[in-house]
Amino acid sequence: MDLQLTGNRVLLVGASGGIGVETAKLLAAEGASLVSAARRVERLPGIGTPLALDLTDEESVAVGVRNAAAELGGIDTLIVTAARNEFGKLEESDRDAWRNQFEVKYMGIADLCRQTAEVMADGGCIVLVTGIAAEIPFSGNPAGGASNAALTHLAKLLSIELASRNIRVVAVSPGFTRTERLANFSGDQLASIEADIPLRRVAEPEEIASVVVFLASPRASYVTGTTVVIDGGRTNIGAPMP
Repeated sequence: MDLQLTGNRVLLVGASGGIGVETAKLLAAEGASLVSAARRVERLPGIGTPLALDLTDEESVAVGVRNAAAELGGIDTLIVTAARNEFGKLEESDRDAWRNQFEVKYMGIADLCRQTAEVMADGGCIVLVTGIAAEIPFSGNPAGGASNAALTHLAKLLSIELASRNIRVVAVSPGFTRTERLANFSGDQLASIEADIPLRRVAEPEEIASVVVFLASPRASYVTGTTVVIDGGRTNIGAPMP
C-alpha cells in the first residue's frame, strides 16, 4: 500500500531510540522528507537530516523547530518517540525522579507540540508515542506511567484545539518492546512479562513503527483524538505490571 507520504515534511523527535530508528527507516522508504532529532546527535541512525534537540531545554526546542522548518521548507508531520525512564518503586522515587521524567515526556513534548503547531501546515499530523503504563499501573516506574497518562490527555486536547486547521493528533501506546529498555530486566523478569501477554512475546520495534507511520499518513485521514494500543493484548489482562 502506498501511504502517500512522498515529499511529506516530517520532524521525528527521539529518532535515536529503537522505535525511533525503525520509524525513520520506514519514513525514508516511503519517500518522506525527514529531519531526525535527538538530544545526542551522535546516536542518530544517519537517516534524514540530523538535528540536535533537547526536550529539557526550551531554547533548544525553539531553535530545533525553526531549523527543522527551514531545512524542510515547512513541517507537515511531527512524530515524537522520545522517552526517559528511571526505574524504581514508589518509595524509591524522589521528587527529582518524577521531575526528570515529566520534564521530557510531558513538559518538553507539550512545548514541542505548541511550537511545532505554530509553523505546521494546515492538514498536518502529530503522533505521540506514550505507553501502556498510562492504563495499567507499573510499580517499577510510577513517574513513567503518570507521564504517559498526561501525554495521552495532551493528544486528546490537541486534537480538539487543532481540528479547525484539520491537523490530526494521535497517540500510540506500545506495550513492552524489544528496545534498550529491556536491558534493565533479568531473564526471569522478561519471562514473567511475556507470560502475562496473550501473544506470549514482547513487540519488535518495527511492529510499533509501522503503525506510527501509517497513522501519520494520509491513509489515516479520519483518525484523530484517540490512542492506538499495540501491546499483544496485555491491557486486556488488566493486572498491574511488576
